[in-house]
Amino acid sequence: VSPLLLRFYKLLISYLEGRFAKSSEQSVRTLIKDQFAGKHAYLTECSTCGRVSEMEEEFYDLQLTIEV
Repeated sequence: VSPLLLRFYKLLISYLEGRFAKSSEQSVRTLIKDQFAGKHAYLTECSTCGRVSEMEEEFYDLQLTIEV
């Protein structure tokens, strides 16, 4: 994917999310997030005590490398 296209996508999503956030309708305010956002989690486990810490992060685009 072209870096320019990816930048345009991010700007468009950001713009729409900001505009829709002003709506009086709850479903419109969260439309972009509900339709396009995902979450991924980072888990870190201590090798000494076994304690696990988790950090979740939202994303709107996911870069994948696909070998052909």
